[in-house]
Amino acid sequence: MLRTVGANTMDRNLPLHETAAPPGRPRPPEYGATIVRCHSLSQWRLECMPWRVKLDFEPHASTPFNALCQLPLGMPDIVEARFSAGALIHGAEVARIVPDDALFMMIVEMGKVQVEQGGREFSLCRGDATFQRLDEPWRVRSSARFGGFGIVIPRQELDACNVRANPAGLQRLTSQCEALALLRATVRLLVQRRSHDAGDNEASAALREAARKHVFNLAALIASNCGAAGESSQNALAATRLEMALHYISAHSDDQQLTIGLVAQAQGISPRYLQRLMEGAGYSYTDVVNKTRLQKAFSSLTAASQRERTITDIAMEVGFADISYFNRLFRARFGDTPSSVRALMKT
Repeated sequence: MLRTVGANTMDRNLPLHETAAPPGRPRPPEYGATIVRCHSLSQWRLECMPWRVKLDFEPHASTPFNALCQLPLGMPDIVEARFSAGALIHGAEVARIVPDDALFMMIVEMGKVQVEQGGREFSLCRGDATFQRLDEPWRVRSSARFGGFGIVIPRQELDACNVRANPAGLQRLTSQCEALALLRATVRLLVQRRSHDAGDNEASAALREAARKHVFNLAALIASNCGAAGESSQNALAATRLEMALHYISAHSDDQQLTIGLVAQAQGISPRYLQRLMEGAGYSYTDVVNKTRLQKAFSSLTAASQRERTITDIAMEVGFADISYFNRLFRARFGDTPSSVRALMKT
C-alpha cells in the first residue's frame, strides 16, 4: 500500500531491498530489489524512463522534485509510485513509437490528480482509475503529492477479453467499481507481501506469476466491461478470486497455522464466501490443503537429495502436525505408506 509521507520522510517504514545501479545504466528489474528513489530529474530520466511506459516529469513551480518507484513483481509493467507535486508526461514523441496498442491503467492511491488525453480531462481521487492509450500523448498533474499504481495491460490479455483500445482515448472508473476494488486489493497484497515472498523458491515464483496474470486479467476485464457488473463479469471475478486463493494455499501450505480465515483475509473476502467458491468448484478447503501438502511430501520422499531426512521431518515441513494423520492420508491418496514409497525409490 502507498503510504502518505512528507518530503523528508519518503523512506520511512518501507521494507526495501535496494541494489545500486551502475553509473550511466538503468537498474535491471529484480523482484523485491527494484526500488528507485529519485531526487533529481536527471536521475529519474536515467533510472525510470527506460521502463515500460516512458514518462517524463515536470515539477510544480517552487516544489523540489522527488519520486519513489518500485516493482511489486519485479517487472516494469506493474509499478507502484509516488511523486512530489507536478505533472507526469507521456509525450507525443514517445507515443509515436509505441510498438503495440497496449493500454495503460492508472489507479490513484494518494492525493487528487487531473488526467488529460485527446482533449478530454478527468479529476481522480483515491480509489479512482483511468485507462489511457499509449499511442497518444497524455499527462497527469497534481498541485500536491500524489501516487498510485500503473499497469500496462499486454495486447494478448486485451485480445483474450475482446478489448480494443477506445478510439475516444481516456476512460474513467470510480472507486465504486467492484472489479476495480478487487484489483486494488490484489495489487496492495502484492506490495505488502513483497518482503515475505522475496525468496527464490518455486512456490513463491509460481504465486508471483499467477498474481501477475490475475492483475492483467482483472484489468482487461475492467476495460472490457467499462465498470459494468453483469453476470459474466461477476463470474469472472469469482473465478479470479478462487484461483488466487488456490495459488495462495499452494504457496503457504507448509504453514501449520494456515486456516481458511487467513486465506480469505489475504484475498480480501470473507471465509464463508471463499467456502462457497470452493464448494461451487466441487472441493473443500481441507481437501485442497491436504492434497497440496501430500503432493509436496511425495516429491520430497522420492527425491534423491532428501533420502537422509526422516519421514516425520518431511511431514512436518510440508505442514502436517500429526504424523499418524499424515500416514493415513498418504496411504489413502497414493495406495501405499510413505516408508514403502521411499523404499521403492531406493531400489
